[in-house]
Amino acid sequence: MTPFSSDVYRRRLARVSARMQSRGLSALFLPPSGDLEYLTGFMRRPAANTDIVQPADWLYGVLLVPLVGVYVLAPFMVANYVRHHVKDRPWLKDVIYLPEHDDPRAFLAGLPRRFGLASVSGFRLAVGNRTWAETVHHLQQALPGLQVVPVGDLVSELRAVKEPDELERMRRAAAVADTAFAAVVGKLQPGLTDLDVAAEVDYQLHLAGAGHTSFPTGITFAGQGDARGADAAREIGPPARLRLEQGMHIAFDFGAVVDGYCSDFGRTVFCGEPEPEMARLHELVMAAQAAGMAAMRADGQATGADADRAARQLIVEAGYGEWFWHRLGHGIGVDVHEPPFLTASEERRLEAGMTFTVEPSVLRQGTAVRVEDVVVVTPQGGEHLNQATRELIVI
Repeated sequence: MTPFSSDVYRRRLARVSARMQSRGLSALFLPPSGDLEYLTGFMRRPAANTDIVQPADWLYGVLLVPLVGVYVLAPFMVANYVRHHVKDRPWLKDVIYLPEHDDPRAFLAGLPRRFGLASVSGFRLAVGNRTWAETVHHLQQALPGLQVVPVGDLVSELRAVKEPDELERMRRAAAVADTAFAAVVGKLQPGLTDLDVAAEVDYQLHLAGAGHTSFPTGITFAGQGDARGADAAREIGPPARLRLEQGMHIAFDFGAVVDGYCSDFGRTVFCGEPEPEMARLHELVMAAQAAGMAAMRADGQATGADADRAARQLIVEAGYGEWFWHRLGHGIGVDVHEPPFLTASEERRLEAGMTFTVEPSVLRQGTAVRVEDVVVVTPQGGEHLNQATRELIVI
């Protein structure tokens, strides 16, 4: 990731420090997470199925002490990675390397002295909402009197409204998804497997400039020969190694990470002219997306619940409400899923610059019709960041 300017991170850190002081919080610990990337530019490694287990990895993260500085706490096993990611970042004051051969709990017990504290009695340490239970346990064991306070909203609330430079990165991430989709559609033909299509999506995403995918690519072949059970049919899941045949349709769900910001994209493509009901369903889902976006006005009144209701009403009135079972969308930015949400329980007012996915669908056995775009809230309603066609596509 190309970091933002020093001024951007200093401004974000100052805002969080002010919020901490208003809540009486002494310091903030953030593990590798979207909050950490947003606040400091210190990047997570892409997720993998195997955790990298190492001494004191439960204390890996960043410690923010207002009026003192921002410190990276790093196990020796990631020393080279950390050095690379903190150089030329003057808003990060220092790196504290955790012991490789000594007891990390004893090291932790002595850490307050580094900051001039004789004891931690009354010291209120805020922790991000991705902090391990193991971290909290060791902190409380090593530092009696420490108050650990969960503060999931401390940084995430600031992330909801995107600044112009963030929106530019999100437009690029959306453009990468658009470009990859166009390339994949040009290669679709009967006989391909869904595994072939998923592999091609990932390849085209990287060709178009993705650093990595936002999440594992989902490709579902539905229609005739759809052997999925009722529960499996509610998802756009991983490839099932089916072959594409005339009369089937393909539901796409994929995304790219570009300069630290995510896209999340979906379309439906038909292999051969669809039956009239399927064509109507496609039109209905597109109309539902448009209705949800029209309700996403930054007018001081509209909420995520309003947007969800506007889109869902069309699908319910058409008789397909049972199969639009999920929320209309989710916040997106540094994380592919982040608050707030477009769902019936979301009463937070929409603000200009908030970004969401808008992804109505009809998902049932034999049917997987969906659309998904990243959308930015404006005073006039939602604005597409994706430019890929929403017309019916037939191959």
